Amino acid sequence: MEAPFSLEIVDVNHVPIVRKFIARLGIANAVNKLVSGRMTADIGQAVVFLILDALSGRSPLYRVAERYSSLDTEALMGNDFDANTLCNHTLGRVLDKLHEAGTQKILSSISHYAIAEFGLDARAAHFDTTSVSLFGSEYSKPQEGATTPHITHGYSKDHRPDLKQFMVSLLCISGNIPVLGRVENGNASDVKLNNRVLTDVSSYLAVHGFNEKATIYIADSAMVSEDNLSATGSMPFLTRLPARYKECGRVIEEAVAKGDGAWTPIGRLSQESGTPKRPATVYACQEASVTLYKKTYRAVVIHSSAHDKRRQGKVDRDIKKDRSAVDKHCKEITTISYRCEADAVEAARRVEKASTTLHEIRASVKEVPRYGRGRPAKGTGRTPLHMEYQVEVEVAQNDVAVAKLREEAGCLVLLTNLDSEKDRQSYDGKALLSLYKEQYGIEQNFGFLKDPAIVDGIFLKRPERIEVLGLILILALMIWRLMEREMRQYVAISGHELPGWPNRMTSKPTSFMMTTKFHSIRLVRHDGKLLLAQPFNDVQTAYLIALGVRPEEFLPPGLEATENG
Repeated sequence: MEAPFSLEIVDVNHVPIVRKFIARLGIANAVNKLVSGRMTADIGQAVVFLILDALSGRSPLYRVAERYSSLDTEALMGNDFDANTLCNHTLGRVLDKLHEAGTQKILSSISHYAIAEFGLDARAAHFDTTSVSLFGSEYSKPQEGATTPHITHGYSKDHRPDLKQFMVSLLCISGNIPVLGRVENGNASDVKLNNRVLTDVSSYLAVHGFNEKATIYIADSAMVSEDNLSATGSMPFLTRLPARYKECGRVIEEAVAKGDGAWTPIGRLSQESGTPKRPATVYACQEASVTLYKKTYRAVVIHSSAHDKRRQGKVDRDIKKDRSAVDKHCKEITTISYRCEADAVEAARRVEKASTTLHEIRASVKEVPRYGRGRPAKGTGRTPLHMEYQVEVEVAQNDVAVAKLREEAGCLVLLTNLDSEKDRQSYDGKALLSLYKEQYGIEQNFGFLKDPAIVDGIFLKRPERIEVLGLILILALMIWRLMEREMRQYVAISGHELPGWPNRMTSKPTSFMMTTKFHSIRLVRHDGKLLLAQPFNDVQTAYLIALGVRPEEFLPPGLEATENG
Protein backbone atom coordinates (compact mmCIF):
# COMPACT_ATOMS: atom_id res chain seq x y z
CA MET A 1 0.00 0.00 0.00
CA GLU A 2 1.37 3.43 -0.92
CA ALA A 3 2.25 5.90 1.86
CA PRO A 4 -0.31 8.66 2.27
CA PHE A 5 0.47 11.96 0.56
CA SER A 6 1.79 14.46 3.13
CA LEU A 7 2.97 18.07 3.12
CA GLU A 8 4.64 20.14 5.82
CA ILE A 9 4.04 23.90 5.82
CA VAL A 10 6.83 26.14 7.16
CA ASP A 11 6.36 29.87 7.85
CA VAL A 12 9.48 31.85 6.96
CA ASN A 13 8.02 35.34 6.37
CA HIS A 14 10.84 37.92 5.95
CA VAL A 15 13.55 35.86 7.74
CA PRO A 16 15.32 34.73 4.50
CA ILE A 17 15.85 38.39 3.59
CA VAL A 18 17.55 38.99 6.94
CA ARG A 19 19.56 35.81 6.41
CA LYS A 20 20.77 37.14 3.03
CA PHE A 21 22.07 40.35 4.59
CA ILE A 22 23.74 38.41 7.42
CA ALA A 23 25.49 36.32 4.77
CA ARG A 24 26.60 39.45 2.88
CA LEU A 25 28.28 40.66 6.06
CA GLY A 26 29.97 37.30 6.66
CA ILE A 27 29.00 37.43 10.32
CA ALA A 28 29.35 33.71 11.05
CA ASN A 29 32.86 33.50 9.59
CA ALA A 30 33.97 36.73 11.26
CA VAL A 31 32.83 35.49 14.67
CA ASN A 32 34.41 32.07 14.28
CA LYS A 33 37.74 33.65 13.32
CA LEU A 34 37.80 35.79 16.43
CA VAL A 35 36.42 33.32 19.00
CA SER A 36 38.82 30.67 20.21
CA GLY A 37 37.99 27.33 21.84
CA ARG A 38 35.83 24.40 20.83
CA MET A 39 32.17 23.94 21.62
CA THR A 40 29.35 21.64 20.58
CA ALA A 41 27.58 24.62 19.05
CA ASP A 42 28.98 26.57 16.09
CA ILE A 43 29.40 29.97 17.74
CA GLY A 44 29.21 31.91 14.46
CA GLN A 45 25.96 30.15 13.54
CA ALA A 46 24.67 30.71 17.07
CA VAL A 47 25.16 34.48 16.60
CA VAL A 48 23.32 34.31 13.27
CA PHE A 49 20.55 32.40 14.99
CA LEU A 50 20.23 35.03 17.74
CA ILE A 51 20.13 37.87 15.19
CA LEU A 52 17.36 36.11 13.25
CA ASP A 53 15.56 35.66 16.54
CA ALA A 54 15.92 39.39 17.36
CA LEU A 55 14.53 40.44 13.97
CA SER A 56 11.61 38.03 13.91
CA GLY A 57 10.01 38.76 17.29
CA ARG A 58 12.61 38.12 19.94
CA SER A 59 12.08 35.72 22.79
CA PRO A 60 13.98 35.80 26.10
CA LEU A 61 17.32 34.03 25.85
CA TYR A 62 16.35 31.30 28.26
CA ARG A 63 13.47 30.34 25.93
CA VAL A 64 15.30 30.51 22.59
CA ALA A 65 15.80 26.78 22.23
CA GLU A 66 12.23 26.12 23.40
CA ARG A 67 10.83 28.51 20.84
CA TYR A 68 12.77 27.06 17.91
CA SER A 69 12.29 23.44 18.89
CA SER A 70 8.83 23.73 17.30
CA LEU A 71 10.13 25.47 14.17
CA ASP A 72 11.83 24.11 11.11
CA THR A 73 15.39 25.27 11.60
CA GLU A 74 16.44 23.72 8.30
CA ALA A 75 14.14 26.15 6.49
CA LEU A 76 15.52 29.08 8.47
CA MET A 77 19.21 28.21 8.83
CA GLY A 78 20.00 25.26 6.55
CA ASN A 79 20.44 21.60 7.39
CA ASP A 80 23.76 22.10 9.19
CA PHE A 81 22.24 23.81 12.20
CA ASP A 82 20.62 22.14 15.19
CA ALA A 83 18.77 24.49 17.54
CA ASN A 84 18.79 21.81 20.22
CA THR A 85 22.49 22.52 20.74
CA LEU A 86 21.46 25.90 22.14
CA CYS A 87 20.17 24.71 25.47
CA ASN A 88 20.30 27.21 28.32
CA HIS A 89 23.70 26.02 29.52
CA THR A 90 25.30 26.00 26.05
CA LEU A 91 23.85 29.38 25.14
CA GLY A 92 25.33 30.85 28.30
CA ARG A 93 28.74 29.44 27.35
CA VAL A 94 28.36 30.94 23.86
CA LEU A 95 27.80 34.36 25.43
CA ASP A 96 30.83 33.87 27.67
CA LYS A 97 33.04 32.91 24.70
CA LEU A 98 31.90 36.00 22.79
CA HIS A 99 32.76 38.17 25.77
CA GLU A 100 36.21 36.61 26.07
CA ALA A 101 36.85 37.32 22.38
CA GLY A 102 35.88 40.99 22.88
CA THR A 103 32.58 42.46 21.77
CA GLN A 104 34.28 45.58 20.43
CA LYS A 105 36.71 43.54 18.37
CA ILE A 106 33.86 41.52 16.85
CA LEU A 107 31.72 44.58 16.08
CA SER A 108 34.66 46.50 14.65
CA SER A 109 35.53 43.64 12.29
CA ILE A 110 31.96 43.24 11.03
CA SER A 111 31.33 46.98 10.67
CA HIS A 112 34.54 47.39 8.68
CA TYR A 113 33.32 44.72 6.29
CA ALA A 114 29.91 46.43 6.11
CA ILE A 115 31.53 49.71 5.07
CA ALA A 116 33.30 47.99 2.18
CA GLU A 117 30.43 45.70 1.16
CA PHE A 118 27.74 48.39 1.13
CA GLY A 119 29.88 51.41 0.25
CA LEU A 120 28.96 53.29 3.43
CA ASP A 121 29.86 56.96 3.68
CA ALA A 122 32.16 57.55 6.66
CA ARG A 123 32.48 61.33 6.22
CA ALA A 124 30.08 61.96 9.11
CA ALA A 125 29.94 59.94 12.33
CA HIS A 126 27.05 60.53 14.75
CA PHE A 127 27.36 59.68 18.44
CA ASP A 128 24.75 59.53 21.20
CA THR A 129 23.76 57.48 24.25
CA THR A 130 20.59 56.20 25.86
CA SER A 131 19.66 54.33 29.01
CA VAL A 132 17.95 50.93 29.20
CA SER A 133 16.02 50.26 32.40
CA LEU A 134 16.00 46.82 34.03
CA PHE A 135 13.37 45.45 36.38
CA GLY A 136 15.62 43.13 38.38
CA SER A 137 17.06 44.19 41.72
CA GLU A 138 20.21 42.03 41.96
CA TYR A 139 22.94 42.05 39.34
CA SER A 140 26.47 40.74 39.57
CA LYS A 141 29.10 43.41 40.04
CA PRO A 142 32.02 43.45 37.59
CA GLN A 143 35.39 42.50 38.98
CA GLU A 144 37.72 45.30 40.01
CA GLY A 145 39.50 46.68 36.95
CA ALA A 146 37.13 44.91 34.53
CA THR A 147 35.66 46.78 31.56
CA THR A 148 32.27 45.08 31.83
CA PRO A 149 29.31 47.38 32.54
CA HIS A 150 28.07 48.07 36.04
CA ILE A 151 24.29 47.68 36.32
CA THR A 152 23.24 50.41 38.72
CA HIS A 153 21.11 53.51 39.22
CA GLY A 154 21.90 56.58 37.13
CA TYR A 155 20.32 59.43 35.22
CA SER A 156 17.37 57.72 33.52
CA LYS A 157 16.49 58.89 30.03
CA ASP A 158 13.45 56.62 30.37
CA HIS A 159 12.31 58.72 33.37
CA ARG A 160 12.52 55.67 35.65
CA PRO A 161 15.02 56.67 38.34
CA ASP A 162 13.64 53.89 40.56
CA LEU A 163 15.07 51.20 38.27
CA LYS A 164 18.64 50.06 37.75
CA GLN A 165 19.93 50.48 34.24
CA PHE A 166 22.78 50.27 31.79
CA MET A 167 23.70 52.75 29.07
CA VAL A 168 24.10 52.05 25.37
CA SER A 169 26.43 54.21 23.29
CA LEU A 170 26.29 54.21 19.50
CA LEU A 171 28.40 55.69 16.73
CA CYS A 172 26.62 55.68 13.38
CA ILE A 173 27.65 56.58 9.83
CA SER A 174 25.63 57.03 6.63
CA GLY A 175 22.90 58.54 8.77
CA ASN A 176 21.92 55.76 11.13
CA ILE A 177 24.02 52.63 10.53
CA PRO A 178 25.91 51.64 13.70
CA VAL A 179 29.61 50.83 13.35
CA LEU A 180 30.69 51.21 16.97
CA GLY A 181 28.69 50.72 20.14
CA ARG A 182 28.78 49.12 23.52
CA VAL A 183 26.96 48.62 26.79
CA GLU A 184 28.14 51.16 29.37
CA ASN A 185 27.84 51.61 33.14
CA GLY A 186 24.38 52.58 34.30
CA ASN A 187 25.71 55.78 35.89
CA ALA A 188 28.07 56.71 33.03
CA SER A 189 28.32 60.41 32.15
CA ASP A 190 27.62 61.49 28.56
CA VAL A 191 30.44 64.02 28.86
CA LYS A 192 32.99 61.35 29.82
CA LEU A 193 31.63 58.86 27.26
CA ASN A 194 32.21 61.42 24.51
CA ASN A 195 35.81 61.74 25.64
CA ARG A 196 36.45 57.99 25.46
CA VAL A 197 34.58 57.57 22.16
CA LEU A 198 36.67 60.30 20.54
CA THR A 199 39.71 58.12 21.27
CA ASP A 200 37.90 55.00 20.03
CA VAL A 201 36.88 56.73 16.79
CA SER A 202 40.45 57.83 16.09
CA SER A 203 41.71 54.29 16.66
CA TYR A 204 38.92 52.77 14.57
CA LEU A 205 39.60 55.09 11.62
CA ALA A 206 43.33 54.48 11.81
CA VAL A 207 43.03 50.68 12.04
CA HIS A 208 40.64 50.51 9.09
CA GLY A 209 42.55 52.91 6.84
CA PHE A 210 40.32 55.97 7.03
CA ASN A 211 41.55 59.55 7.16
CA GLU A 212 40.71 61.01 10.57
CA LYS A 213 40.58 64.53 9.12
CA ALA A 214 37.95 63.46 6.58
CA THR A 215 35.40 62.26 9.16
CA ILE A 216 33.25 64.77 11.05
CA TYR A 217 32.39 63.72 14.59
CA ILE A 218 28.81 64.82 15.36
CA ALA A 219 27.37 64.67 18.86
CA ASP A 220 24.83 66.42 21.05
CA SER A 221 25.65 69.23 23.49
CA ALA A 222 27.10 66.80 26.08
CA MET A 223 30.26 66.81 23.98
CA VAL A 224 31.10 70.41 24.93
CA SER A 225 33.64 70.34 27.73
CA GLU A 226 37.25 71.43 28.00
CA ASP A 227 38.58 67.85 27.89
CA ASN A 228 36.38 66.81 24.96
CA LEU A 229 37.20 69.84 22.83
CA SER A 230 40.86 69.20 23.49
CA ALA A 231 40.47 65.48 22.66
CA THR A 232 39.15 66.20 19.15
CA GLY A 233 42.68 67.04 18.06
CA SER A 234 42.68 67.35 14.28
CA MET A 235 39.32 65.60 13.90
CA PRO A 236 36.54 67.88 12.61
CA PHE A 237 33.54 68.03 14.91
CA LEU A 238 30.02 69.46 14.97
CA THR A 239 27.87 69.83 18.05
CA ARG A 240 25.36 72.13 19.69
CA LEU A 241 26.61 74.75 22.12
CA PRO A 242 24.69 74.33 25.39
CA ALA A 243 22.60 77.28 26.57
CA ARG A 244 24.42 77.19 29.94
CA TYR A 245 27.44 78.81 28.28
CA LYS A 246 27.31 82.63 28.32
CA GLU A 247 28.78 82.66 24.82
CA CYS A 248 25.66 80.90 23.55
CA GLY A 249 23.36 83.60 24.89
CA ARG A 250 25.68 86.34 23.66
CA VAL A 251 25.82 85.27 20.00
CA ILE A 252 22.07 84.60 19.89
CA GLU A 253 21.30 88.01 21.38
CA GLU A 254 23.65 89.73 18.94
CA ALA A 255 22.18 87.86 15.98
CA VAL A 256 18.60 88.79 16.90
CA ALA A 257 19.60 92.42 17.52
CA LYS A 258 20.98 92.73 13.97
CA GLY A 259 17.48 92.34 12.57
CA ASP A 260 15.93 90.35 9.73
CA GLY A 261 18.34 91.59 7.08
CA ALA A 262 21.33 89.94 8.73
CA TRP A 263 19.96 86.40 8.45
CA THR A 264 20.99 84.17 5.55
CA PRO A 265 17.95 82.19 4.36
CA ILE A 266 18.28 78.40 4.45
CA GLY A 267 14.67 77.53 3.64
CA ARG A 268 13.09 74.15 4.26
CA LEU A 269 15.13 71.03 4.91
CA SER A 270 12.19 68.65 4.99
CA GLN A 271 10.95 67.14 1.73
CA GLU A 272 7.43 67.41 3.09
CA SER A 273 5.55 70.53 2.04
CA GLY A 274 3.65 70.85 5.30
CA THR A 275 0.00 71.66 5.90
CA PRO A 276 -1.90 74.88 6.72
CA LYS A 277 -2.16 73.79 10.36
CA ARG A 278 1.41 72.57 10.51
CA PRO A 279 3.57 74.41 7.97
CA ALA A 280 7.03 73.15 7.13
CA THR A 281 9.80 74.65 9.25
CA VAL A 282 11.89 77.37 7.58
CA TYR A 283 15.44 78.09 8.75
CA ALA A 284 17.91 80.96 8.55
CA CYS A 285 21.44 81.38 9.88
CA GLN A 286 24.15 83.84 10.87
CA GLU A 287 27.87 83.22 11.19
CA ALA A 288 29.58 84.08 14.47
CA SER A 289 32.48 83.00 16.65
CA VAL A 290 32.78 82.05 20.32
CA THR A 291 35.67 81.70 22.73
CA LEU A 292 35.67 78.60 24.91
CA TYR A 293 38.51 77.67 27.24
CA LYS A 294 40.77 80.34 25.66
CA LYS A 295 40.24 79.02 22.12
CA THR A 296 38.08 80.49 19.35
CA TYR A 297 35.62 78.31 17.45
CA ARG A 298 33.24 78.88 14.59
CA ALA A 299 29.61 79.25 15.67
CA VAL A 300 26.54 79.26 13.44
CA VAL A 301 23.35 80.73 14.91
CA ILE A 302 20.31 78.91 13.49
CA HIS A 303 16.82 80.42 13.62
CA SER A 304 13.77 78.17 13.20
CA SER A 305 10.28 79.34 12.23
CA ALA A 306 8.84 76.49 14.30
CA HIS A 307 9.91 77.51 17.79
CA ASP A 308 10.81 74.61 20.02
CA LYS A 309 7.76 73.99 22.23
CA ARG A 310 9.84 73.18 25.29
CA ARG A 311 11.87 76.34 24.99
CA GLN A 312 8.72 78.42 24.40
CA GLY A 313 7.27 76.77 27.49
CA LYS A 314 10.33 77.94 29.42
CA VAL A 315 9.75 81.47 28.12
CA ASP A 316 6.17 81.30 29.37
CA ARG A 317 7.38 80.14 32.78
CA ASP A 318 10.00 82.90 32.91
CA ILE A 319 7.38 85.54 32.09
CA LYS A 320 5.05 84.19 34.77
CA LYS A 321 7.84 84.05 37.35
CA ASP A 322 8.93 87.59 36.53
CA ARG A 323 5.34 88.93 36.79
CA SER A 324 4.89 87.18 40.14
CA ALA A 325 8.05 88.83 41.51
CA VAL A 326 6.99 92.24 40.20
CA ASP A 327 3.47 91.91 41.67
CA LYS A 328 4.90 90.92 45.06
CA HIS A 329 7.19 93.94 45.10
CA CYS A 330 4.37 96.28 44.05
CA LYS A 331 2.03 94.90 46.71
CA GLU A 332 4.53 95.71 49.42
CA ILE A 333 4.74 99.32 48.20
CA THR A 334 1.02 99.92 47.62
CA THR A 335 0.06 98.88 51.16
CA ILE A 336 2.14 101.69 52.71
CA SER A 337 0.56 105.06 53.51
CA TYR A 338 2.76 108.19 53.59
CA ARG A 339 2.05 111.34 55.61
CA CYS A 340 4.41 113.29 53.37
CA GLU A 341 3.64 113.63 49.68
CA ALA A 342 7.32 113.92 48.85
CA ASP A 343 7.98 110.53 50.45
CA ALA A 344 5.20 108.98 48.36
CA VAL A 345 6.61 110.52 45.17
CA GLU A 346 10.06 109.13 46.04
CA ALA A 347 8.54 105.68 46.66
CA ALA A 348 6.78 105.85 43.29
CA ARG A 349 10.06 106.71 41.63
CA ARG A 350 11.80 103.78 43.34
CA VAL A 351 9.11 101.29 42.36
CA GLU A 352 9.28 102.39 38.72
CA LYS A 353 13.02 101.69 38.83
CA ALA A 354 12.12 98.12 39.81
CA SER A 355 10.75 97.57 36.29
CA THR A 356 12.23 94.44 34.70
CA THR A 357 13.15 93.59 31.15
CA LEU A 358 9.83 91.82 30.69
CA HIS A 359 7.50 94.07 32.71
CA GLU A 360 7.24 97.84 33.01
CA ILE A 361 5.88 99.44 36.19
CA ARG A 362 4.10 102.79 35.96
CA ALA A 363 3.48 104.44 39.35
CA SER A 364 1.41 107.42 40.49
CA VAL A 365 0.55 109.02 43.83
CA LYS A 366 -2.99 109.45 45.08
CA GLU A 367 -4.34 111.41 48.06
CA VAL A 368 -6.21 109.44 50.71
CA PRO A 369 -8.22 111.51 53.29
CA ARG A 370 -8.17 110.30 56.87
CA TYR A 371 -11.23 111.08 59.07
CA GLY A 372 -11.84 111.11 62.78
CA ARG A 373 -13.87 108.46 64.60
CA GLY A 374 -17.68 108.55 64.65
CA ARG A 375 -20.36 109.85 62.35
CA PRO A 376 -20.68 113.53 61.43
CA ALA A 377 -23.73 115.48 62.65
CA LYS A 378 -26.83 115.25 60.54
CA GLY A 379 -26.71 117.72 57.69
CA THR A 380 -22.99 118.36 57.99
CA GLY A 381 -20.14 116.95 55.82
CA ARG A 382 -17.09 115.05 56.99
CA THR A 383 -13.95 117.01 57.37
CA PRO A 384 -10.68 115.08 57.03
CA LEU A 385 -8.22 115.31 59.84
CA HIS A 386 -5.31 115.14 57.42
CA MET A 387 -4.29 113.80 54.03
CA GLU A 388 -2.15 110.70 53.44
CA TYR A 389 -0.56 109.53 50.25
CA GLN A 390 -0.38 106.07 48.62
CA VAL A 391 1.37 104.73 45.56
CA GLU A 392 -0.75 103.25 42.78
CA VAL A 393 0.93 101.01 40.19
CA GLU A 394 0.10 99.63 36.79
CA VAL A 395 2.12 96.70 35.44
CA ALA A 396 2.39 96.23 31.68
CA GLN A 397 4.16 93.44 29.81
CA ASN A 398 7.00 94.65 27.59
CA ASP A 399 5.80 93.17 24.30
CA VAL A 400 8.96 94.14 22.43
CA ALA A 401 11.19 92.41 24.99
CA VAL A 402 8.95 89.32 25.09
CA ALA A 403 8.95 89.09 21.29
CA LYS A 404 12.77 89.33 21.33
CA LEU A 405 12.94 86.64 24.01
CA ARG A 406 10.68 84.35 22.00
CA GLU A 407 12.77 84.91 18.89
CA GLU A 408 15.93 84.10 20.82
CA ALA A 409 14.24 80.96 22.13
CA GLY A 410 13.75 79.90 18.51
CA CYS A 411 17.52 79.91 17.98
CA LEU A 412 20.27 77.40 18.58
CA VAL A 413 24.02 77.61 18.13
CA LEU A 414 26.02 75.02 16.23
CA LEU A 415 29.67 74.74 17.26
CA THR A 416 32.39 73.43 14.94
CA ASN A 417 36.09 73.63 14.16
CA LEU A 418 35.41 73.55 10.40
CA ASP A 419 36.67 77.09 10.12
CA SER A 420 39.00 77.31 7.13
CA GLU A 421 37.93 79.14 3.98
CA LYS A 422 37.59 75.80 2.19
CA ASP A 423 35.51 74.40 5.07
CA ARG A 424 33.18 77.39 4.99
CA GLN A 425 32.60 76.87 1.28
CA SER A 426 31.94 73.14 1.65
CA TYR A 427 30.07 73.40 4.93
CA ASP A 428 27.97 76.54 5.00
CA GLY A 429 25.16 77.02 7.53
CA LYS A 430 22.72 74.88 5.57
CA ALA A 431 25.18 71.98 5.19
CA LEU A 432 26.05 72.03 8.90
CA LEU A 433 22.39 72.14 9.95
CA SER A 434 21.58 69.25 7.60
CA LEU A 435 24.41 67.20 9.11
CA TYR A 436 23.34 67.97 12.67
CA LYS A 437 19.69 67.12 12.00
CA GLU A 438 20.78 63.67 10.81
CA GLN A 439 21.41 63.07 14.51
CA TYR A 440 17.70 62.19 14.56
CA GLY A 441 18.61 58.90 12.88
CA ILE A 442 20.49 57.72 15.95
CA GLU A 443 17.47 58.62 18.12
CA GLN A 444 15.40 56.30 15.91
CA ASN A 445 17.99 53.60 16.54
CA PHE A 446 17.45 53.92 20.27
CA GLY A 447 13.74 53.46 19.64
CA PHE A 448 14.61 50.20 17.88
CA LEU A 449 16.84 49.00 20.71
CA LYS A 450 14.13 49.76 23.28
CA ASP A 451 11.24 48.32 21.30
CA PRO A 452 9.69 45.53 23.43
CA ALA A 453 9.22 43.45 20.29
CA ILE A 454 13.01 43.53 19.78
CA VAL A 455 14.43 43.68 23.30
CA ASP A 456 11.70 41.94 25.32
CA GLY A 457 12.81 41.07 28.84
CA ILE A 458 16.51 40.93 29.61
CA PHE A 459 16.67 37.84 31.77
CA LEU A 460 20.37 38.04 32.49
CA LYS A 461 22.19 38.75 35.74
CA ARG A 462 25.82 38.79 34.69
CA PRO A 463 26.99 42.10 33.16
CA GLU A 464 29.34 40.18 30.82
CA ARG A 465 26.36 38.45 29.20
CA ILE A 466 24.33 41.66 29.08
CA GLU A 467 27.26 43.21 27.22
CA VAL A 468 27.16 40.39 24.63
CA LEU A 469 23.39 40.75 24.29
CA GLY A 470 24.11 44.41 23.47
CA LEU A 471 26.44 43.23 20.68
CA ILE A 472 23.70 40.97 19.25
CA LEU A 473 21.16 43.79 19.29
CA ILE A 474 23.58 46.28 17.68
CA LEU A 475 24.34 43.77 14.91
CA ALA A 476 20.60 43.25 14.44
CA LEU A 477 20.17 47.02 14.24
CA MET A 478 22.97 47.25 11.67
CA ILE A 479 21.21 44.74 9.43
CA TRP A 480 17.83 46.42 9.95
CA ARG A 481 19.25 49.76 8.79
CA LEU A 482 21.23 48.26 5.92
CA MET A 483 18.07 46.70 4.51
CA GLU A 484 16.35 50.08 4.78
CA ARG A 485 19.28 51.81 3.11
CA GLU A 486 19.30 49.37 0.19
CA MET A 487 15.60 49.97 -0.48
CA ARG A 488 15.92 53.75 -0.36
CA GLN A 489 18.98 53.76 -2.59
CA TYR A 490 17.08 51.66 -5.12
CA VAL A 491 14.21 54.18 -5.10
CA ALA A 492 16.60 57.12 -5.47
CA ILE A 493 18.54 55.55 -8.35
CA SER A 494 15.66 53.90 -10.25
CA GLY A 495 13.02 56.54 -9.59
CA HIS A 496 10.51 53.76 -8.82
CA GLU A 497 8.69 54.20 -5.52
CA LEU A 498 7.66 51.13 -3.54
CA PRO A 499 4.18 50.21 -2.28
CA GLY A 500 3.98 51.50 1.28
CA TRP A 501 0.92 51.47 3.46
CA PRO A 502 -2.41 50.59 1.81
CA ASN A 503 -3.05 52.52 -1.40
CA ARG A 504 0.10 54.61 -1.02
CA MET A 505 3.49 54.60 -2.74
CA THR A 506 6.54 55.72 -0.81
CA SER A 507 10.03 57.00 -1.53
CA LYS A 508 11.07 56.19 2.05
CA PRO A 509 10.38 52.50 2.62
CA THR A 510 11.29 51.15 6.05
CA SER A 511 12.39 47.72 7.16
CA PHE A 512 9.27 47.37 9.27
CA MET A 513 7.15 48.23 6.23
CA MET A 514 8.98 45.53 4.29
CA THR A 515 8.32 42.87 6.93
CA THR A 516 4.56 43.46 6.66
CA LYS A 517 4.68 42.54 2.97
CA PHE A 518 6.11 39.05 3.65
CA HIS A 519 3.80 37.82 6.42
CA SER A 520 2.36 35.11 4.18
CA ILE A 521 5.57 33.56 2.81
CA ARG A 522 5.69 29.81 3.42
CA LEU A 523 7.76 26.86 2.31
CA VAL A 524 6.36 23.39 1.71
CA ARG A 525 8.29 20.22 2.49
CA HIS A 526 7.31 17.40 0.17
CA ASP A 527 9.25 14.23 -0.23
CA GLY A 528 12.10 15.68 1.84
CA LYS A 529 12.42 18.72 -0.39
CA LEU A 530 11.54 22.33 0.41
CA LEU A 531 9.59 24.28 -2.17
CA LEU A 532 8.06 27.75 -2.26
CA ALA A 533 4.39 27.38 -1.40
CA GLN A 534 3.32 30.07 -3.85
CA PRO A 535 4.83 32.62 -6.23
CA PHE A 536 5.60 36.10 -4.95
CA ASN A 537 3.00 38.75 -5.72
CA ASP A 538 3.84 42.04 -7.46
CA VAL A 539 4.40 43.96 -4.20
CA GLN A 540 6.74 41.30 -2.81
CA THR A 541 8.61 41.10 -6.10
CA ALA A 542 9.14 44.87 -6.08
CA TYR A 543 10.64 44.69 -2.61
CA LEU A 544 12.87 41.74 -3.52
CA ILE A 545 14.26 43.69 -6.49
CA ALA A 546 14.90 46.73 -4.28
CA LEU A 547 16.69 44.56 -1.71
CA GLY A 548 18.72 42.62 -4.25
CA VAL A 549 17.30 39.29 -3.06
CA ARG A 550 16.49 36.54 -5.56
CA PRO A 551 13.34 34.42 -5.00
CA GLU A 552 15.41 31.24 -4.76
CA GLU A 553 17.26 32.69 -1.77
CA PHE A 554 14.11 32.10 0.29
CA LEU A 555 15.12 28.45 0.29
CA PRO A 556 17.69 27.43 2.92
CA PRO A 557 21.38 27.52 2.01
CA GLY A 558 22.49 24.71 -0.26
CA LEU A 559 19.12 23.98 -1.88
CA GLU A 560 18.35 24.66 -5.52
CA ALA A 561 15.57 27.04 -6.44
CA THR A 562 12.28 25.34 -7.18
CA GLU A 563 9.33 27.18 -8.66
CA ASN A 564 5.86 26.31 -7.55
CA GLY A 565 3.45 26.76 -10.39
